[in-house]
Amino acid sequence: MLNMNVGDYVSYSFPEPATAVIQKRGTIKSVNESFVILICDDKTELKVSFKNFDRLEIIKRKNLNPVSS
Repeated sequence: MLNMNVGDYVSYSFPEPATAVIQKRGTIKSVNESFVILICDDKTELKVSFKNFDRLEIIKRKNLNPVSS
C-alpha cells in the first residue's frame, strides 16, 4: 500500500525514455488505490497510475499537527 498522504511533497520519475531522467515535483492532491494526482510545481496536474507508484519518492511530508482541546 502506498504510504503517502494528501499534501505530501513528492518527486516522480517518468518511466520513458529509460536513458533519460525526467522528473516532476509537486504536492499530492488526491490518493486513490489505483492512482495519485499531483499538482506539479509548474501548476500542471499529473495522474500517476498504480503500476508507477514505485516511481514516487517523498521529499517532504505534510506536517500533521494534532488537534488540541
